[in-house]
Order: sequence, then structure tokens, then C-alpha cells
Amino acid sequence: MDLISCVERTLSPDPNVRNPAYQTLIQMQNADFPNYILMLSQILSDETKLSNVRQNSGIILKNAIGLQNEAGQSKWIQAGDSTRGAIKQNIFKTLACSVRDASKTASLVLAAIGVIEIPLGLWESLISDIAGAMKADNHMLKISLLTALGYLCQDSDEDALTRFSGAILGAVMSGIESQQPLPVREAGCQALLNALPFVSRNMSNDTERSFLMNTICDLTKLGLGSSASSVAVGSPEWLSLRKMREKGYECLVLVCDKYYEYLLPYMSRIFEATIEAIRGRHTPPPPAEGEYAANNEEILLLVLDMWLMIGEREKDLEERERNRLEDDPEAVEVGETGSGMYASSSTPANMGGMQLGAVEVDGDGNPVIKSLGLCKMACSSLLPEILPVFLDISENTFTAENWNPVHGAEAVLEYLVVHNGDTVLSTVNQFIASAFARGDWKGADAAIRAFGCLPLACSDDAMKPLVDSALPKMFQLYFTQPTTAAASSVPSAAPGTLAMNEDAAAILKETIIAAISKVVCGCVLLAAPFLSDIVRVLEVALADSDSDVVEGACQCTADIANIALKILADDSDDDDIDEGDGAASDTSVPSASVQIAASIEATAQQTNFMSGVIAKLFDPVLQKAMNVQSFGGKSTAVAWNAANLMLNSAAADAIPFVSTRVKMVLDAAGQQMQESLARIQQQQQQQQGQPVKDQLLEAEETQYREYLMFLSSAVQKLASSSPLLLTPCFEAAVRALSLPMDKVNEEALALLEGISDAEESNFLARLPACMPHLTRCIQMIEYDDIVITACNTVGSVVRSSDGKGREILQQFLPFIVEQITKISAAIYPIPQYTDPFAAPSGASSASPATASPSVSSNGLPPLPPEWVSLSALSSYLSLFFDYALEWKAAISQYIPPLCPLFAKAACVCGWPSPQGSQEKVDLLRSSALECFSAAFHALNPKTMGSSPMPTAVTEETIVQLVRLLSAYAYQAISALLVLNSPRPSTPQAPQPASYAAAVALPQNALGGQTMAKLCALLLDMAQTVPGSAVSVCSNRDVVAFVLAHVKDEDPEVKKAARSARKAIRSLKIKI
Repeated sequence: MDLISCVERTLSPDPNVRNPAYQTLIQMQNADFPNYILMLSQILSDETKLSNVRQNSGIILKNAIGLQNEAGQSKWIQAGDSTRGAIKQNIFKTLACSVRDASKTASLVLAAIGVIEIPLGLWESLISDIAGAMKADNHMLKISLLTALGYLCQDSDEDALTRFSGAILGAVMSGIESQQPLPVREAGCQALLNALPFVSRNMSNDTERSFLMNTICDLTKLGLGSSASSVAVGSPEWLSLRKMREKGYECLVLVCDKYYEYLLPYMSRIFEATIEAIRGRHTPPPPAEGEYAANNEEILLLVLDMWLMIGEREKDLEERERNRLEDDPEAVEVGETGSGMYASSSTPANMGGMQLGAVEVDGDGNPVIKSLGLCKMACSSLLPEILPVFLDISENTFTAENWNPVHGAEAVLEYLVVHNGDTVLSTVNQFIASAFARGDWKGADAAIRAFGCLPLACSDDAMKPLVDSALPKMFQLYFTQPTTAAASSVPSAAPGTLAMNEDAAAILKETIIAAISKVVCGCVLLAAPFLSDIVRVLEVALADSDSDVVEGACQCTADIANIALKILADDSDDDDIDEGDGAASDTSVPSASVQIAASIEATAQQTNFMSGVIAKLFDPVLQKAMNVQSFGGKSTAVAWNAANLMLNSAAADAIPFVSTRVKMVLDAAGQQMQESLARIQQQQQQQQGQPVKDQLLEAEETQYREYLMFLSSAVQKLASSSPLLLTPCFEAAVRALSLPMDKVNEEALALLEGISDAEESNFLARLPACMPHLTRCIQMIEYDDIVITACNTVGSVVRSSDGKGREILQQFLPFIVEQITKISAAIYPIPQYTDPFAAPSGASSASPATASPSVSSNGLPPLPPEWVSLSALSSYLSLFFDYALEWKAAISQYIPPLCPLFAKAACVCGWPSPQGSQEKVDLLRSSALECFSAAFHALNPKTMGSSPMPTAVTEETIVQLVRLLSAYAYQAISALLVLNSPRPSTPQAPQPASYAAAVALPQNALGGQTMAKLCALLLDMAQTVPGSAVSVCSNRDVVAFVLAHVKDEDPEVKKAARSARKAIRSLKIKI
């Protein structure tokens, strides 16, 4: 079968025809890849072929070399210049084709080629080629070029195209020009949106930035006023203008997100676009075109998203500034309005007249981004526009899950409140009063939503009158009965009723419960006098037939319990301060728990305000959590969360009540898991040991995980007061480990860890009963999460064993060492690392696990096999860390084989795939550095204590082992310091052209955990082996590294660096 026949057959609806054709294509691809892709490009460019055949050949070609096919990308490079050049010619020829399916597919292929070749410098002229071709008088070619450029930007890493940003913008802007046909301009708008992440250099230029921002703001006006006067409403041209307008708003959102620091001079136009989007939401659609109405809502949502981004960004920046001032009390505080990166002497109400000021830079010359205070500037003008959107709610279209303008307006108002505090109260109070005055359910819902945005940021003093008046009204509304008539804006005549249907009533109930949650979270002292009424509402809501209402009630209950936990923690902190520091406390101000207790109707036995909540709500919440058949999965999770938080917040008087409920959960979990296990075993017998496919398993797995997480909380909370619960909890965990459910096994292991922590060395008596399960789980290297949890569990047993049970715990060590050796042999270190005891060049290495894999012809080592898991290796190293700290010199026999593996893991080289991500690389490096620290402590006579010394370990052996450790630690530290560069903000980077350049990958940047553990290792060496530490810490690079991070943004890094600095000084090293 020839290639064209295969391509045609892949279009067949008959799988008996289609599937063999795909198999033949795979064979052709494997047999002669260069000729295969060349022929596909020829079919794509052949105007005699059918449109769908041409399109399909292009898609097959794109998939053969696309982003998801790393092997195909390598084969593309190896195909040779002549083959690649011929394919590019065919693609460029097809771009000008009048058959849109073919030309668009050619755009996809062109972008896929560019994504591969541009980072490697193989097609530096592509962008200029596209820009030059845009001058041709061929509208279809321009559309195809702009489409290709858009795809190229969409799929490329940021570093790959930044240097071409000028040419990219030139091509895009030429396509957006008003004299271009509308289809070309549409393609240009999409390309502009995709290109914006690459134009940071252009945005830093005043002239180019102003041109770009004005162009984007002009797009938001298309289809309005004079731009639409000559176009018939509802016509294809009119719809094109509307689509371009929406793209303009999308561009505006992206600019606000990525280039926030440059917004101030353009806020007048941005605010104008905001007002047009909000006020245009009710513009009636033309009779035959419903797309117009959807377009209006999409634009409104984009504007709301834009202000959400601004609000969130300014909140983060202001928090960072507060932290900076706390760290450096002498720093100058940034002004509240019109200050920050750009200065403005005044801010008119319409937000115009803002001028770009001087840019503040840090010590390295990089711009310091600070809050521009845009939410403060816009507040007085934006509030009156946002609030009426609350009234747009409809019982026919509104759902709690779907993002819609009402949700968006609510979120924007919350940020305006966060940034402006009590100053918003006057405007919002007026709206609340007018909305309530409408007398209909929509007005009540809008008023309560607006009220719910206030408590999280407004002061208690300012909120008290509003809370005192609003909460009783909300309670009354919750119990108001809906009329049988359809919901309307007509006020109800009958007292105690409201004109709304059941759907509207459910929405209003959800809103009331959500507002109660926000009051409790934001001003709990004001809510406390109403606690009994709140509990009554929640008690009724938990019995409601509407699952969204029940879910909201569970969430509100969880919020109350969470606030109780925070209050108890604050009280505990106050006690610690009084006892520890002897500082005078202000006894005139009672604690929050005391104030709450004084304002509620509590019984004499209650020891905190949660006791009454638990007595009323724990049973219905737990019932909802356990009744998975009648209660949805997400709602079940919310109910379990509420039950867990109530359990954790229970005071002494509630413990007996809660303990009986835990026993109820144990009985239900045990019975259900036993039934599942019996059913699975029966099915396995029927299927002769084959894997069981049971439709019930997925639902049961979710529920069993919740059971086990609840029991873990119970163990942590009740172990001391109800120790008899530990045995049935252990039995439940062992039973759960018998189920073929990976996620359930994880939670069962976590439960065992909690029991081990509670019982300490007494847990060793239970270990034989769970030993087979622990051994199985710790060996499941194909499941990272299970290995991680199993290692944590065994580590907990080791840490709490107090040196006992070594005979049984010893069984894990050989496997741990075996797995560390096996995985280490499949990874490679950064090129700056060399084994200090490696065999001379040309000689065979004594340890294959420490050797780097062979380097391929392109200079890169091969990618590790798919089974390689850095997370599993990190867990095995962490478990060895626990053994070393607890068993001290008893692990000395493992130091010689493992020491080089610690160094190799500490210097692991990441690779461009999820397996070798920066997060996993950082975790592995930090775990390996911890093993060095633990080994130094294990071999230090001062820290051995009464730990028995193996008979084969002499003082001379200890000295030799310390020297070995020091040599590998020094080499690892030296290699890691090469990576001492700022952590990247982008998750990807181009494939390096050589192994030596691999350190440029973001995966290999020095991560926060590695920095902290590296500093900790320097401290541990200074304390345990000061002689070796002097040679390490005298290194200028080491000193520079430590000093560079004593003010790191990461608090863990900063703390570790300061300790390391102190340790270096203790070695009499001047820094």
C-alpha cells in the first residue's frame, strides 16, 4: 500500500479500514523517516489532491515532528539539510493556497518546524522570512503567515523568540492595519495575543510600548460607534469586528498580567475600555444573531478577570513590601497612592493624566516592581459600575460552579475592599440598602453578596452596625418560603414569602450561607452573638434537598471550625509568650476565645464555643460525608473536610461525643472494606487471578480514602485521651492495605505513620502484622506516591523506635541501598561534578552507579529510562537519613558504597521532561545533602551517645569514613555552586546543544530546598568535623554563596544561610 492510499484510508469511518492504515504509516515512518515526511509534505502541497487528504497528510506530518513527539523531533534534525529544505519549500508553497484547510494545516507544520529549529539556530531567518512575505499582495498568504506566527509563538519557549520580538511585532502590526481585509486583521489579532509574552524588550521602550498599548486599546473599540457605522449589524463583517474587539480585550488582560509595571500611563484608556464593557453588557443582540450577546458577556468576563489580576498582583506586591519593611526597618516605605515603580503627582477621578516616572532598580540593575495602587485609584469610579452587575443574576442560567459575571463582579469587589478597606463602606452600604428595598429575590441576593465582600478587610468597628442589622435579616430571608409563582422582580405581598421559584430560593440560600461564612472568617467577634442562629440555619441547610445548599452548609461549618482552630492556636501562642519571654501582656484585652464565650449562650461545661457547634452539626455533617450514594463526590469531600476540622477543634468536653462518632466511622469503614475485599477476591478466583475491573472500585476508593484521612485526624487528636481507638484504627489500616487501590494504600500508610508517632516504640509490637504490606509498598517503584508514603511510614517507625526493633527494621536497609544504587546508575550529574576517586581516563570505573551515562553524538547524555523516578530516589535517601540519625555508626558499613551516590544525587542533572523537573531535581539534591549531614552526625563521637558501636568499626575506620565523606561533600558543594544563579521564572528552556550547556536548563537552577540544605550541611560540617569544614568553608565561592543568601526571599534559605555564616565565623574564617 502506497503512502497516499494510507492517508486516504485513515479518513475512513470504518475502524477495520482506518486502524490498519495507521499501522502501515507507522511502519513507513520507522523504515525511512526522511522520505516519509518529505512525501507527506508533497501530498500537502499537491493541488490535485482532495482538500481533506491534503489536510490529513499535513496533520500526520505535524504529529510526526510535533511537541509531543521528542523522538520525531530528533529524527527531523537528523533528516539532513536537503530534505528539510525541500519540505520547507513545500510548506511555504502551500501557505498561499486558496484551499483554507490545506493552508491552515501548512501553518501548523511551519510552526512545528520553527519550534524545533529556531532554538538550535537552524532557521534564524524564519521570522524575517515571514515578515518579508507579509508584503506580498496575497490575502490568503497573509492569513496563513499570521496563523503560523501565532502557532509558533503559542508553542515556543519564551527565551527562543524574545530576540525576534521586533520582527514579530512588525509582521503582526502590518496584519492588523485598518486597510487590511477583515480576515487578515482577525488573524493578526490572534497572532498579537500569542506574541505578547515575547515583547518584554519592546515594552521597556516608551515609544514602542505606547504604540502597542494604543493599538490594543483601539481594538477594544472595534464594532462600536463610527467603526461600525458602515457595517450592517449581524453581518459577517460586523461579527469579525466583534471578534477582533474580544481579542483586543484578551490582549489587554495579558498585558495587565505580564506587564503590570508599565500600566500607569495607559490607565485612562484601560478604564474607558472597562466602562464600555460593563455598560455594554445589556446591549440587545440583533434578532438573528445570538452570538452577539455571548460576545458581550465574554468581554465583560475578560474585564473582570483583568481587574482580578490587578487586584491579586497588587495584594502580592504590597505584602512583599510589608515583609521587606519588617526585614529592614530603616527602609523607606512606599507611598499608598500613585507611588511605586512609577510616580504620579495627582490622580484625577477619570484616571487620566498619568506620566511615566523614574524606574527604581535593585543592586543588580533590575527594575523593582512595586504596587502602583491602581485598585485604590480606580475604586471610587469602578465601584458604582461593578455593583449593578450583582443584579444580573438569573435562576435560569446561574450555577455555583460556572464562572459568570456575577461571580466575577463579586471577586472584583472583594479585591477593591481588600485594597481600600473602610472607605468602600459608604458606597456599598447605599447599594445594599437600595437592593434590599427592591423587595425581590434578586435584590436580596445582590445585597447579601455585596455585604459578604466586606468582612474580610473592613474593620470590626465599622462593620458592627452593618453586621447587627444584616445578619437578622439574612436569617429571616433564609426561612422565607418561595411562592409557587415564577421568580420576578415584583415584591412579595404576603409576609414571610418571596416571589421566587425553587431554583431562585436555592441560589439565595447558597448566597446567605456563603455570606455567613465570610462574616465568621472576617469578624468572628461580631458573629459570635449570632452563633446559635447561625447553627440553626446550618442545621436546616444540611437537611436541604439541594446538594449545593448542603455543600455550602458543610463549607460554612468547616470555616467555623477552622476559625476555632486559629483562635485556639493564637491563645496557645499568647501563653507561650507569657511563659517563655516573661513579656508583659495586655491583660485588659481578653483573648478572642474569652470574648466569644462571653457573647454566646454557653453551658457551664463548654470549654470552647465549638462544643455547641459540634453537638448540633457533627452528626448531620458526618452523615452527609458517609452517605456517598446520595451525595456527590465533591460535596462528600467538603463534608469530610468539615468533619475533620470539627474533630480537630473539639475541646475536652466534646471528646467523649466525638470518640463515639469515630468508633461509628471505624465500624462502617471496616464493614465496607471487608465487603469490597470479599467481592474482589471472589472475582479474582472467577477470573483466575487476572486484574479485577470493578465499576464500584472507583467510588469506593474515594470514600475509603476519606475514611482513612478522618481516622488519621482522630489518631492525632484522640491518641492520648482515647488510646483504645488505636487498635481498631491499626486494623482498619491493615485491612485497607489489602485492597488493590493505590490511593487507599497511601492513606493507610499515612494512618500507620500517625499511629507510630502516637505509640512511639510500642508500635514495634504491631510491626509484624503490617510488615508484608510495608515491604510490598516500599518496593513499588512504579508508583511514586506509594513509595514516598511507605518511606515516610518506615522512617516514622525508625525515628520513634528509640533504638529498639533493629532485627525487624534491618530488613529494609538492603533494599533501600539496592534501589539507591539502581536509580543512581541511570541518572547523570551536572558536567561540573567529577568523582574525586574516579578511575583514570581509559580505566574502568569501580562503581558503575557513580559513572555518568555515555554521551551521544550531539554531546547530550541519553534521557534516563521511563522507570527512573527522582521522587522515589529522594524518598529512599530520606529514609536512609532517618536510619543514619537514629542508628549512628551502625550504618557505617553502607557509607563507602553510598557516599559517591549521595554526591551524584546532590549534583543530579535535570532533563526536559516531567521526570527531570526542577521541583524533583531540587528535592533530590536536598535529600542527598541531608544524607551527608546525617552521615557526619552518625560518625561523630559526640553525637553517638549510647548508640552501640559495631565491633568491626574502629576509630581508624571512622576517620577514614569521615575523610571519604568530606571529599565527596566538598566535590558536590563545589559543583553545586556553579549553579548559584537566580532561580528562573519560566518552567522550560531550549534543548541545550551540548552536555556542558545542560546547566542552562531551568531544571538545573539551584532550588530553594537545595540552597537551604547546602547551608545546613556547611553548618553540620563545622559542628561535627571542623577540620574538614575549614577547607570547605575557606573556599571563596562558598563564602560568597552564604553571604548572598543571608537576605534571601525564601525564609528557610535565609535562616539556613545565617546559621552557616555563624558557623563559618566560628571556624575563625574572616568573611
